[in-house]
Amino acid sequence: MTSRARAYDNHVYVVGANATGTDAAGVHYFGNSHVVTPLGHIVAKAASHEGWVSARLDPAEALASLTPGSNIGQGFDHLRDRNLDLIRNHRDDLEAPAKTSFPHA
Repeated sequence: MTSRARAYDNHVYVVGANATGTDAAGVHYFGNSHVVTPLGHIVAKAASHEGWVSARLDPAEALASLTPGSNIGQGFDHLRDRNLDLIRNHRDDLEAPAKTSFPHA
């Protein structure tokens, strides 16, 4: 599951939401929505049919270690460490419509 890797890589909670059933175009959705901790643990997972999934999340617990079993505290802050100058310098590109070679329907 790539959501587990992304949660671990970025030290954030990830909520993977997915539809169930088949839509009008015939696309089949398999469900299995889930909640992943920053350490990559799935703490809640839905079934392949329609339903709800929820989890009680504790940010203090998630930030307590860098890796499972580590006693070294979190050494970075994603918000504090943002490169705001980079974002400001590329704001026009970031806010512009995406350029793609894919045909638009």
